[in-house]
Amino acid sequence: MQSHITTLAGVRDSRFLSGLRSRAPGQADLELASEAHTVSQTLAMVRSLQPDILLLDFEMLDGDLAPILLRINAESPRTKILLIFEGRANGVASEALELGVRGCITKSCSPEDCLRAIRAVRDGDLWIGRKLLVQLVDDLLAQRRHQEQPADGCLTHLTIRESEILIWIKQGMTNKEIARKLGISDTTVKTHLQHMFHKLNISRRAQLLPGVIRD
Repeated sequence: MQSHITTLAGVRDSRFLSGLRSRAPGQADLELASEAHTVSQTLAMVRSLQPDILLLDFEMLDGDLAPILLRINAESPRTKILLIFEGRANGVASEALELGVRGCITKSCSPEDCLRAIRAVRDGDLWIGRKLLVQLVDDLLAQRRHQEQPADGCLTHLTIRESEILIWIKQGMTNKEIARKLGISDTTVKTHLQHMFHKLNISRRAQLLPGVIRD
């Protein structure tokens, strides 16, 4: 037998709430315990109701994601949070998951999808709506590309020889071609590359520039 799910909706959007209200009463395993329309109301109700699931409207938080999530966790550690977004998450979804949010959905999702998300989170799963999942992957890839590019300021720490090698790498030359160009051995080129990796805080040749670099 499935356990009963007590759900609190900390949401301002009347259309989203209307769809949820229309479906929740017919769910034998789920109770929409109450609704809150401000952060202070939400925190008070979390404290008093200790809900299994909290539907939390990101737009209601005015950007104060981390402090509010920490306060909710302090008030009711057992409560699992489903964060609700309007449109693009703008990089917030990944931060929310790092802070312990168990799922992210958009306000445009159907009531049925919302109920599925609630049950999935109740059962210990993570739930990411399809649109938000695409955004999340895009954000993570963009973040990784940004992290993998050496900061321009770091390039000033390179020696003249290392700077020369970097120029030839950007032109797509292999280690052997660079060695012939500079009149040094392949091993010496590799040694210079290791020194460059250390100075630029990277681990592989491809991180020196976007795209595929030949070895």
